[in-house]
Amino acid sequence: MSVLLTNSSWKISKEAAKSLHKKSVSTVAADVSQPIFNLTNQKYVKYLSPTTENFIDSVYEICLENNVETVFPMSDDVVIPLSKNKPILNEVCDVPLSDYDYLIKAHDKFQTFDLARSLNVPVPETFIFSDYDELIEFSAIATYPLIIKPRMGGGAARSIHIVTSKDELVNFYYELIADGHLPMIQEYIPGSSEQMYMINVLYDKNHELVSFFMAKKIREYPHTGGVTTCGVSIFEQILLDYAKKIFSSLKWYGVAEIEFKLDLRDNCFKLIEINPRFWQYLKHPIACGVDFPFYLYNVSLGYDFEANTSYDMNVKFINFYKDVPSVINQLLGSNNKKKIINSTISSYTGKKVFSSKDLLNTFIWR
Repeated sequence: MSVLLTNSSWKISKEAAKSLHKKSVSTVAADVSQPIFNLTNQKYVKYLSPTTENFIDSVYEICLENNVETVFPMSDDVVIPLSKNKPILNEVCDVPLSDYDYLIKAHDKFQTFDLARSLNVPVPETFIFSDYDELIEFSAIATYPLIIKPRMGGGAARSIHIVTSKDELVNFYYELIADGHLPMIQEYIPGSSEQMYMINVLYDKNHELVSFFMAKKIREYPHTGGVTTCGVSIFEQILLDYAKKIFSSLKWYGVAEIEFKLDLRDNCFKLIEINPRFWQYLKHPIACGVDFPFYLYNVSLGYDFEANTSYDMNVKFINFYKDVPSVINQLLGSNNKKKIINSTISSYTGKKVFSSKDLLNTFIWR
């Protein structure tokens, strides 16, 4: 019996596997491709692309043939079809995801913000348009800068843009459409990465909170909105309260990440997005004492276990491979390079955990 981990070429999937293997839980690594060669005892299998109509059939067969007890999806393009087809997959295994009608409200940011407003959770002002005339009319009277990004999913960092003029807004709007995204326009909240806060949660089948972890960004790459390259574990009660409101309303099951940004104009935290899956800095909460993969395994299979209700504070997480270009970008764009250097040195002090890019892994999977 084992856990099926999707997107096995990703670092996040490997971190989950490490966590489970330490607890003697076997895993099956799955992806649309297999490694050129295997340096471990890990079993690898292939599934069809999540965009194909036979994807669910391929996952079903993998689970059946490999005695899979539960499936841990690692990406949005896998999460959505798995949630939509839970009744089929539940014939052979558990799928620790919310039902599709609830999960789509977390995947679709505009629905997320509608829900948050109804729960009195602060959100940035947000706009969508049904036709060209609405967009042009808005672009002529809007206050810039604005954020434009995909409405669905976490979105690639390259698809998030800060626009400062009518022409930029219209151009990026149609660029996103050409790339297959539904665009969404948002009020720009001024400030740096250090105003970004992330809450990781795990909910059981009864939609009860099992465990949580919080971190604050110090740097990200790219700076317009991307992966955490340096962060630190923290706690903010109001953020936990907001998260509980939202996930209780969504009848949540499984893990998720919810992000907020501190708006210094009114000193309020504003909801940015929900990611209905594991997150890129998974190693951080595990190192701080919150073993989300192992907890999710126990929750999914209904085992009794003790989940940590606290975690180590002020522990840094550093993704060195991404942090170097992040610091370089800051240096190139700053008139006070000494301040950037001192800040970077300071961020590397104290207790920390590193997550660096595995270059051999890149070669193996390419």
